[in-house]
Amino acid sequence: MKFNHFVCPFTYLLASITFIFFLAACASQSMPTGGLKDITPPKLISTYPNDQSTNFNGDMIILDFDEDITTQKLQEELQISPFIEGTYKSTVKRNRLTLKFDKPFAENTTYTFSFGKGVVDFNEKNVPKNIKLAFSTGDKIDSLLITGTVSSLMRGNKLENAMVGLYAYNDSEADSFDIDNRRPLYFSLTDSMGRYAIENIKAGKYKVYALVEPKDKRDYIYNKNTELIGFYEEPLQIKSSYSGVDFKVIRYDILPFKLSGARQRAQYFEIKFNKNVADYTIEYQDEGKDADYDTLFYPVLQDEYINFYNRNMNTEDSISALMSFTDSIGNRIDTTLTVQFGTVRKPRESPFTFREDPPSNTPIIPTEGLNLRFLFSKPILTMQYDSIVIGFKGDSTGNRTTAADWKFNKNRTEISFIKSIELSTEKEKAFQLQIRSNTFVSVENDTLKDNKNLEYTQGKLSDYGVISGEVLGKYDNFIIEVIDAKGNVEQTLQNIRKYRFENLLPGKKTIRVLVDTNANGKWDNGDFKERTIPEPVLTLTRELELKANWELEDINIDLGY
Repeated sequence: MKFNHFVCPFTYLLASITFIFFLAACASQSMPTGGLKDITPPKLISTYPNDQSTNFNGDMIILDFDEDITTQKLQEELQISPFIEGTYKSTVKRNRLTLKFDKPFAENTTYTFSFGKGVVDFNEKNVPKNIKLAFSTGDKIDSLLITGTVSSLMRGNKLENAMVGLYAYNDSEADSFDIDNRRPLYFSLTDSMGRYAIENIKAGKYKVYALVEPKDKRDYIYNKNTELIGFYEEPLQIKSSYSGVDFKVIRYDILPFKLSGARQRAQYFEIKFNKNVADYTIEYQDEGKDADYDTLFYPVLQDEYINFYNRNMNTEDSISALMSFTDSIGNRIDTTLTVQFGTVRKPRESPFTFREDPPSNTPIIPTEGLNLRFLFSKPILTMQYDSIVIGFKGDSTGNRTTAADWKFNKNRTEISFIKSIELSTEKEKAFQLQIRSNTFVSVENDTLKDNKNLEYTQGKLSDYGVISGEVLGKYDNFIIEVIDAKGNVEQTLQNIRKYRFENLLPGKKTIRVLVDTNANGKWDNGDFKERTIPEPVLTLTRELELKANWELEDINIDLGY
């Protein structure tokens, strides 16, 4: 056989190139596609120091896992109890997490590290459960434990991410180390079920608190009116482990009441406080001027402000007045201030708005009359009473109202319709109010742009429901409340053991009982400064679904014996 010597070298070259590509393909490896998703969290295989070890004097903590890991929000998730002095730096190298501390641990102290969701696997972010480490810088591990739950006093629901803290109690320095001036000695955060556990506690006497703060603004110190807190009236002597150390938290008004400033802002004179004002009184001092200052100036309360409106906006004027202001817990400020209006270069835009309460087309609860109010964004200077025509739908004529049919509040931002009207349950016979656009003129001389036509009917009994039951237990003085899905109190009864709530709107409800232990006719929420706890509150643990024309019976609440 004759070989073609020209073709053979080319064949060898082609074979060599193919072989090289084959080797390259073998050397290049990639993750296989498809397959089962990794759902197994990392497993902790060793720690430095060892869990439950004693006499530790290092400045570094090391955790090794069985797979590569990473951290997520470690500064938020990692709980170190007791609190450490200084800070730490965390580093991750494949399957190892290292924490390096810039200050030494305290002597003869047991530390607990709870990592929460701060450590996850590298690929799928699976979270290992209950990664904890405990060690002591002394010759023994403190082993006492307290557990319990944190819930809302007024709603009854369990709260997640609430802090429960222990503060060492010293009779001679009872107020030196407390929740309103420093972090706790030991602490724990609640889980999604409102449960907490504080471990490795040293035997001793402690003040115990529960605190609810915004997670992104947590500082472990009770210093804001918006925070919820619960506490025990007496310190807790911890000699053995305890369970059932439960807390019900509530909001207190802890800020001192202060006047922040008083000055003209645009066309208004503004008095500002550091928190909401509950009530006020003003007595003008006549300095010889022939003026009626009760109508010349219109003070309006708006949360933490008292705003004065000048009826004659372009007129400079001033008057001194004795003023008294009260906050929600009875703190009072008495002062003399001069309300002064000067030239207004650029008035602040402030639209004039109006709303009715209840809203038009809202059926009025059976057995109740029409309690209609109009609420305005500015004080009303004048009202044309005869510009409102009342009557019933289908009537050919109506009647004009008079001043006797209406009543203003003290700062003329609200007016009530006080004429008695008998409503019909039929929409075709609805009670109507026709209001012209120029009926109301504000203190700034603006008026409503559009006419309004309001309609009201009486609700039918078949559109409402009933809840009935009994209050059991040792207390004779209490307030029963029906709470709607938005947390609003819909109806109340007092000191009636066999209760019956009628004419309730359909929807989700619950029943709450406020216990009046001191029999003063009201519920008292305690005092944080005096460390007196609130009177008891019991909320029905289950939600009720009330339907129209339906009665839920035997909804009983036991107040205990």
